[in-house]
Amino acid sequence: MRVGLFFGTFDPLHNGHLAVAGHFLAGEYVDEVWLVPSPQNPLKDASKIAPIEKRIANIQRVLNAVGERRLRVCDIEAKMPTPSYTVRTLRQLGKKFPGATFSLIMGADTATTLHQWKEVNKLLNGWDILIYPRRGYQVDKNLLAMCVHMQMVDAPLFEISATQIRQLRAQGKCWRCFVPAGSGESA
Repeated sequence: MRVGLFFGTFDPLHNGHLAVAGHFLAGEYVDEVWLVPSPQNPLKDASKIAPIEKRIANIQRVLNAVGERRLRVCDIEAKMPTPSYTVRTLRQLGKKFPGATFSLIMGADTATTLHQWKEVNKLLNGWDILIYPRRGYQVDKNLLAMCVHMQMVDAPLFEISATQIRQLRAQGKCWRCFVPAGSGESA
């Protein structure tokens, strides 16, 4: 089974996340997409995000409403010591699901920070990385050429981010149209 791991804060899970996951499923890049909420991204400020348990519950509620059986939430990082590092999570998943082949799904914005990740060389050489476009971010062509496991995927641009949704909500502006029905108040 080919599993695309879509890591993120998911605060909140929004329509762009679901569209990206759907694109990878429809394009047959993977058999399943697992949304992996991170308790704390080591490169981001954790003080402004909802507790991991609340985000996991919100994701599960949305996925239940969506009804796509190939789209799941994976709570492994909530059970691991923090900070959680992707390479450690991938090793744990490999032990837990030895028959699965895992790929990373990430936006070009995230891919531009790979040089800051723990054990990045092991990550780049051990797992496939599927990158979707984000406006304003370009993945270094030399990096793409060097990493045989890295692929830039032709996918539509989604013009919303969880950060923008949290800002809209804080300003009292319309934000609910960017999150799927069934989503809780996490934002």
